[in-house]
Amino acid sequence: MALATAPVDIEIKFPGGGGPGDLGPDDRGREGGGDDERRTRLYQFGLALALVSITSLFVAVTAIYYTRSRVPFYWEPIEAPPALLLSTGILMLSSLMIESARRALAGRRWFVYRRRLLLTSFLGFSFIAAQLLALSELVRQGYYLSSNPHASLFYVFTGLHAIHLAGGMCVLNYLLLRPVRNWRWHRMISHLVAIYWHFMGVVWVALFAVMMLL
Repeated sequence: MALATAPVDIEIKFPGGGGPGDLGPDDRGREGGGDDERRTRLYQFGLALALVSITSLFVAVTAIYYTRSRVPFYWEPIEAPPALLLSTGILMLSSLMIESARRALAGRRWFVYRRRLLLTSFLGFSFIAAQLLALSELVRQGYYLSSNPHASLFYVFTGLHAIHLAGGMCVLNYLLLRPVRNWRWHRMISHLVAIYWHFMGVVWVALFAVMMLL
């Protein structure tokens, strides 16, 4: 009498097995790596466009500043307020701080990362406060937006730069307020914010040099 053979279930295991339940809290969404890469490239492209447009704007304003400085009529050079030196130092310090925060995040030191982001945000507000102090010094000296072309461009330079820096501060504070859940997302966005912050630091140093030399 033939014995019936019981069916055998065969489970095929693939290398690196494990399902979504194996993902840790810091690697959430790894199975959608393709979407993450596309999103990263999209963010990088958007940042590149923003940097190109901002560079074009400040190059155009600097060209106007230089061209007008070559015409002596109604051009009264003014001395840069000391507060501009203070604000420049603050911005350079904030650039070092955001880079330090980014490196802390790379080592998954969440507390250090968030604390240094907070310090960067504080320094950003301090920079804008120092810029306002510099403009108030110009007002006390009797230089207003419409006083003369040199004073007007001081206001334009500081105002445009402060507006663009404020945009970076919005994203920076969004990182601070967002819950700590996805390490990869935080690392991607903080990297892009750091690039933008360093860029605005370089822009300000260039503008400051132009105001000092012309």
